[in-house]
Amino acid sequence: MRDNGLQEFINQVNKLKRLQFLTLLIDGTDEVCLPLLEELFFLASLVDLSIQGPINALPEYRDGLGRNLFTLKLRRCEMDTDALITLGKLPNLTSLRLDAGYFTGVKMTCHAMGFPKLKSLVIDTLPYLEMWEIENGAMPLLYSLSIRI
Repeated sequence: MRDNGLQEFINQVNKLKRLQFLTLLIDGTDEVCLPLLEELFFLASLVDLSIQGPINALPEYRDGLGRNLFTLKLRRCEMDTDALITLGKLPNLTSLRLDAGYFTGVKMTCHAMGFPKLKSLVIDTLPYLEMWEIENGAMPLLYSLSIRI
């Protein structure tokens, strides 16, 4: 999708004021621009977002980012930097699934006070991951954890 097509797509998605569930499949030949992801994370009605394909990075956290997002699934995103800093700040996230190819780095960190409402976490097939650090106070409500190596 070229820049003008991407902007038009963003404009159209922003008109969907009642959109609660969205699956975004990204063709491996194109990278999605950060503005699209920011717009998606700021959709007020969106509660469930699934992204599959190379996005390389998430937007930096700002107030209001993902404020109503309860469920997030990321697959084959090919991020090489730890996005858990941003994800951990999503205020109402209760379910997170990180699937094959989400992360190509070697270390992930769940920071203290991160993921304040997360209840369910699935980590599925992250072949490059060597270390997962969980700081004290992270994920205080987590009751379901599934890891597939």
